[in-house]
Amino acid sequence: MTHFDPYHQWLGIPPAEQPATHYRLLGIEPFEADAEVIGSAADRQMGHVRTFQLGPQGAISQRLLCELSTARLILLHPQRKAGYDAVLRSAVPMTRLEEEPRGPAPTAKATRANPQTATTSELAPGTVISQYRILEPAGGSAFGKVYKAQHAETGRYFFVKVLPADSARNEEVRKRFERECQILVKLDHPNLIVGRESGEHAGLKYLVMDYVLGTDLATLVKQQGPLPIEQGVDYAVQTARGLTQLHMHGVFHRNIKPHVLLVDLQGNLRITNLLLAKIGESSTLEGEALTTMGEQMGSLDYLPPEQALDAGRLHHKTTSNKDL
Repeated sequence: MTHFDPYHQWLGIPPAEQPATHYRLLGIEPFEADAEVIGSAADRQMGHVRTFQLGPQGAISQRLLCELSTARLILLHPQRKAGYDAVLRSAVPMTRLEEEPRGPAPTAKATRANPQTATTSELAPGTVISQYRILEPAGGSAFGKVYKAQHAETGRYFFVKVLPADSARNEEVRKRFERECQILVKLDHPNLIVGRESGEHAGLKYLVMDYVLGTDLATLVKQQGPLPIEQGVDYAVQTARGLTQLHMHGVFHRNIKPHVLLVDLQGNLRITNLLLAKIGESSTLEGEALTTMGEQMGSLDYLPPEQALDAGRLHHKTTSNKDL
């Protein structure tokens, strides 16, 4: 059975712009504030989709109706709309996707000829790592640069995290990066950033993760101010679910803070950055101890007292974030 794309077929949303924003789903301009315009647009789109409910794509039609209903609800709810708009403003503009080159992916020969692949910590657009063509920087730190990339065959977007060559020379940093790769590739959960593959390419260690269009919680709060209670509780619950999945496998994050909680345009939250994670003795994952007794790990502003005393001895209760 061939894949059927209701967005492209029914709503005219190109594959490169998916997942679509709520505004795009309703066919109106971003940040539209007129309730009547939003309501009319939702009625129009939902009426169009309902005409397919009795056909062979009835199940898909029903799913899309639920998405349109959610879009309408959020855009007509002042507090939820304010939070959604703040995330949208922080995200990469959708028009940028249309401006990206659509030509054939660079060949392996072109990759080897690119000196930036192995000699610098910054990758130029067009550089190819495995099957992923680098498009633009997307954040990160000295311990892992993150780029937006496009898969050569499918055209889908991904995050590619690369360990800079200088950092890779530090054995502990290299092992921690490898541990993060192992955790994210093996553990799949809606509230964890999903790792798809990891490896080494042209001397660079890399991790491929699902692409999420959104922003981190710290940026969201900085731009919007204190979150509405309902929204804050929702993010806290999602964080707890992601941490529970880690704890079930004996993994302790040790650096939970708003900066590592990524929120997408639909309000889904994912925990990222497991560079400081500890793998416990009961874990189903393999990992040697990398923390010296009495060593401090994590960000001071969000550090539980018991973790400050000894980051090597902790349990699931010490990784709760008190600032959500």
